[in-house]
Amino acid sequence: MTETLRNAAAMHAERHPGGGLGYAHAIVRGLGNLLGRRSAAAGQAPEKAPASTADRAASHRRVAAAGCLTPWGTRLMAEVDLHDDAAGPSGAPAGWIVEVDPQDPDAAPKRRTALGRLGHRGLSCLVNGDGRVVVYCGDGGGSGHLYKFITHGTWQPGDRPADRDLLDDGTLFVAHFAADGEEDGMPVVFDAAPLVMEHGTLAWMPVVAGKRPLTAAYGYAGPAGVRTETRRAAALLRATRMDGITDVMADPEAGTARLRLAGRQTDARSRFNHVIEITEAGGDAAALRAHWEVLSTHSGH
Repeated sequence: MTETLRNAAAMHAERHPGGGLGYAHAIVRGLGNLLGRRSAAAGQAPEKAPASTADRAASHRRVAAAGCLTPWGTRLMAEVDLHDDAAGPSGAPAGWIVEVDPQDPDAAPKRRTALGRLGHRGLSCLVNGDGRVVVYCGDGGGSGHLYKFITHGTWQPGDRPADRDLLDDGTLFVAHFAADGEEDGMPVVFDAAPLVMEHGTLAWMPVVAGKRPLTAAYGYAGPAGVRTETRRAAALLRATRMDGITDVMADPEAGTARLRLAGRQTDARSRFNHVIEITEAGGDAAALRAHWEVLSTHSGH
């Protein structure tokens, strides 16, 4: 978490000279509130600890593994367990996106459950041309998926109260990659070796309860099931498994998003990495179709 906070502070300091340390401190205090304690550096008495020993142990094992800024000045941070799982050792749920407000460090951080529960390893937030907010996020699990969340409401510049809960109302989508001319199949496998197919089409599939196969028969009677069992929902939708997503960066002006795949360890020395660019249809970040291509493939130690 230290490295993540350092990066956040550096980014903020670059945009707002003189404010970097305060920004990092605000995030530390905000996360302290979330975990049921305050930063000792603030000189305040700790708040009441979680009720059970198991919950307390699980809370202390959670770290912020990814983050990004929102257009309204808050920061989204990924709550991930140190065991790279979406649930703590006690079984207490982790793996949520948490929104922290650096301008109000005493405000309670909020879990944005509509973005799903998984092992987030890349986050990128932007304002689409129509005013809706789009959040790209990757699941950093060994064979995770790529997701995109689109808000139903639109960003209101200068009206922070109106934007405060914007991320609670929207639709989560998961990516299905296919080679050109093979949209109905799943021929693309992002594995350890360089890809045979280097470009194709992408469909964003809604992760919504009630739409087949996410029905009550599979345990998805309502939105809560989809939000807490997001990985399983993506698997049922036959979304494409990605090979270790480590970063996602979106460009709202170009209507593109780039993701880096860490690759899989094939032996003691070899490791393949892919950089993939997604170009949304019409440059619209809220589009449900896109084109993808591999920009680079690197094998290193």
